[in-house]
Amino acid sequence: MARFQRRLALPLGVGMLLSAVGYLALADPSGWPSIVGAVLFCLAGVAFVLSSATDRLRIAGRTVSWQQANGAGTILLAVGWLLTAIPTVDSSPLFGIAAGVGALSLAFFGVQTLIDGPHVDLEREPARGRLVAVLALVIVSVGLGVAVAI
Repeated sequence: MARFQRRLALPLGVGMLLSAVGYLALADPSGWPSIVGAVLFCLAGVAFVLSSATDRLRIAGRTVSWQQANGAGTILLAVGWLLTAIPTVDSSPLFGIAAGVGALSLAFFGVQTLIDGPHVDLEREPARGRLVAVLALVIVSVGLGVAVAI
């Protein structure tokens, strides 16, 4: 998983940087949530590019591993996604709910990457809380998918 994350981080980061900068330069953002979301996409793109380019970073006298940079980028992506979805909530509440659940899923993955480090812990007996959280996300995602399809 770690090798795949690092390979994917570079094109994802560059694509996010280009699209967010293009959005800020060419489009007319519809208010502060869209502008802040695009800036967070830029920061997430930088974090992804840095995580793919080096094993360790030195930021403000603290050593940050590539996994921590990648996890921080994923969290920034989740918050940016949520903020850019705010202007559409009035016209499409279901899309707002789906964006919120998607952002929550991304944030969960980002926190796990940020904290757990270079591995994904596949325990023989996973923690009950983690199973409940994953099951809840799956149920909500399937429910929203069915609601959108109907």
